[in-house]
Amino acid sequence: MVLVVRRRLAAKRASLAPQGTLLVGFFHPYCNDGGGGERVLWCGVEALREALLRRNVPARFVIYTGDDAPAAAILAKTKTNFGIELPEGSVEFVRLTKREWVEKRRWPRFTILGQSLGSMLLTWEALQLCPPHLFVDTMGYAFGYWLVRVFGGCKVGSYVHYPTVSTDMIGRVTSVHKMVYYRAFAWLYGFMGGGAHAVMVNSSWTEAHIRSLWRIPSRFFQEIELDVAQRNNVIMSLAQFREEKDHKLQVRAFARLLQSPTFTRHAWADSVRLLLVGGCRGPADQQLLDEVAALALEKGVVNRVDFLKNVGWDELRRLLGHSAVGLHTMWCEHFGIGVVQMMAAGLVTIAHNSGGPKTDIVEHGQTGFLAATEEEYAECMERALVAKNERPEAHTDMQRSARRSAQRFSDEVFAEQFAACLVPLAVAAQ
Repeated sequence: MVLVVRRRLAAKRASLAPQGTLLVGFFHPYCNDGGGGERVLWCGVEALREALLRRNVPARFVIYTGDDAPAAAILAKTKTNFGIELPEGSVEFVRLTKREWVEKRRWPRFTILGQSLGSMLLTWEALQLCPPHLFVDTMGYAFGYWLVRVFGGCKVGSYVHYPTVSTDMIGRVTSVHKMVYYRAFAWLYGFMGGGAHAVMVNSSWTEAHIRSLWRIPSRFFQEIELDVAQRNNVIMSLAQFREEKDHKLQVRAFARLLQSPTFTRHAWADSVRLLLVGGCRGPADQQLLDEVAALALEKGVVNRVDFLKNVGWDELRRLLGHSAVGLHTMWCEHFGIGVVQMMAAGLVTIAHNSGGPKTDIVEHGQTGFLAATEEEYAECMERALVAKNERPEAHTDMQRSARRSAQRFSDEVFAEQFAACLVPLAVAAQ
């Protein structure tokens, strides 16, 4: 049966890609969301496309997506949000119809197992529609790798933003039944992830978990840089409006800051504002944004808090260039592209004392601050603002240190290492 399916898919691949043409498929069912994961997708597509062009390897690029927006609209949004402009016709879109099977609402019980099994169905649909030579998953749907590898005869590349299950997650479980469930899932997840030929991760935190679970080599790299300009007394958060980003902690900590006697005695205290910037993908995100706004009203700081959703790349650069302090509050985030963007833009950034920001990005007191509680965040915000307004030399020193640190994660490094990982696979897949 495997041979029959494999031959059928090989014949279809031959009909889609002329002799000598490499067919590259990027599996990203939510390619039009506009978040950090999508930035990785489009930077990766651009990096691999240009690397193959330099080597005179003819290639056809397709994106497997469940989004129904026209191709021109998706590419225009990519340019607006990320400043990445791909030539017309350089990528094509294969439309998937079974995306609902990887969504949480489809699996009210046994959610991560259900979503993972659903990803197998979605991967199978992608393989049937357009079997590639090189299959690149940039969303972490590991359960489809063996399907693609065995039935499709494809080389499989994987970019993992964060593991579906981790020792941190298992460590927080108190129920015996849930412990058994998560440990069994972790074993299955490790086996499925082993179907990848090459794995890329975005932080040493993610790398440690993937090495432990998948037991295969991985490459490690990150992203992004921006310029610096005049600063206002604005504390800026850059994160999609999702529950795990914990915007409510930001509002509570900001309210605590404004009530601090040591803060209010400063002449510039009344000029300080909190700016929450992030993507809002639909009704669920909008509901969360409304809840955060309601909390700001309840805490009496609504007149000092601003919300901006779905801003374009140029506007984001302007906001980053005019804010003084960056704020990040997600527990155990895999990497934290928003933290890097803010540091690279010259914001003195306060990140959550866990995950990738703690292990890879922020050195407390040197390139920024680390915090976990309302009290710690309020204290760090006050320290950063006092330095900006009353000890500008110290503030500038931290800005420079943060920018130097963030240069490790530049687009150029990302492109170079992404291509270095996948070009050998692409050549082998031809």
